[in-house]
Order: sequence, then C-alpha cells, then structure tokens
Amino acid sequence: MTLPAGNPTCPRGQERLIRLGDGACYESSVGALAAVLGWSGRAWQIDRFVFWPSIEPIVAFFDGRLAAENRVLDDSLLRYYLHPTLRQGRMTDPFYFRYRDWASEAAYSAAVGDGYFDYIALDGGIGEDARRMRAGILPNLAKRYAVRVKMPEANLGQEIEIYERTDPPPAAPVCMN
Repeated sequence: MTLPAGNPTCPRGQERLIRLGDGACYESSVGALAAVLGWSGRAWQIDRFVFWPSIEPIVAFFDGRLAAENRVLDDSLLRYYLHPTLRQGRMTDPFYFRYRDWASEAAYSAAVGDGYFDYIALDGGIGEDARRMRAGILPNLAKRYAVRVKMPEANLGQEIEIYERTDPPPAAPVCMN
C-alpha cells in the first residue's frame, strides 16, 4: 500500500520514503527513534547494569588461604568461586541454615557465637535473606571473629567485610558407647 504524496499522516520530508515501499515511513521513523534513544541512553553498555555486588576482592583475599576443612559463611554468591578449593558443604549462604536445634536467623547467630565458621564474608548480599542473616550474626561477631578486610564494594557501593575466627571453636562432643 502506498500513501499519496501530501498525506497528513506522514510528516513532511518523508514523502519520498513512502514511495519506496509499504510502511517505509513508519519503519524509518521507529528505526530513527530507536537509534536516537539508544545512543542518548547508552543502552548498549550492558556493563553499567549491575544487580549484585562484585566479589573479586573477597576471592582475592581467600586465594591461597583456604584449606579443604575450612567453613565459610557468606551472604552472596561466593560458593561458586571457591569451588573446588572448598566443597559446597563447607560453604553456607543466607538462604537456609540449620545448626543444632535452630534454623534460619537463630541458627546463624548460634553458629557464629560458637565460632563454627572459620571465615565470614559479607558484601551486602542479595535480598532480604542476606539482610536477616547479617542482623542475626552481628551481635555475636565480636566474640570470636576479627575483621581482616573492610572496604567499599565497587559495583553497588556496599561494604565488604571479611572476618576470621580468632578463637577456636569448642571441641566436638565425644560419643562413648
């Protein structure tokens, strides 16, 4: 379908485009608008859209420090970067945790109070689970852990904190038959 020249539905100056083919006026307008908006909004720079913290400083801290028997508590995605140095079962995240008779926040709090983890890495985490975990462990952190790293996180501006246990955990109960 070709619109006649001088059609009021098509802006002036684009009458030649109408003659090139059906819908060329609308396609060119939409293409030009997309190009202008994309360029002005720099939408092609996907690296500017960051949804979670950078854990590179945390991974660098742990490089060469971890032993296979260490336990690490973290509030984000660290488990994927420390494997195979640490097995998945040696890393705990903020989504669910059971310790002795407790679960969730109470379990995190009790485990930190007992010195269960060798290291605790916090970078602001992802979501409400991470915030609840952090709130549960903060009152007990100073009892058995010392800050080893404290710095701003580059992507989201949250604070990175790495704690190391300074006081060994209590001895495991001995079972006698």
